[in-house]
Amino acid sequence: MGGPRWTKKEIGDLYKFASLCSQKEAARRLGRSAVAISLKAYQLGIVWRQGCYNTQQIADEVGCSQSAVSRLVHILYDGGDLVLSGSKASVRYNLNEQQYERLVHVLTQTRKYRTRYVAAARVKHQKRKERLSNG
Repeated sequence: MGGPRWTKKEIGDLYKFASLCSQKEAARRLGRSAVAISLKAYQLGIVWRQGCYNTQQIADEVGCSQSAVSRLVHILYDGGDLVLSGSKASVRYNLNEQQYERLVHVLTQTRKYRTRYVAAARVKHQKRKERLSNG
């Protein structure tokens, strides 16, 4: 307990690093010892799951459903490594950072395309409806 006090930003970073990198890497990034990282993670109840991503977290980030995330993981990575299963909210996949970034990119692009497609279809439908009502 002789080290510097933890800031809110450092604690937030610690939660983020728990799924992205090792405790040793988190220690390097935060300028603290690996022991300090391990102790603080234990005190906060953080379970270190390097490379594990929760379907709910990804879905919330992108703005899509959990099932869309799961389907895409199965398409892109042949199912990925399922780490935990249980309720839908606790489904986790073991993906490296590149796989995670690709997954988020594809989901984001798909969402943008779908939004444009639906908007164009609505305009087309409205015009057709107006033509039919005008005679």
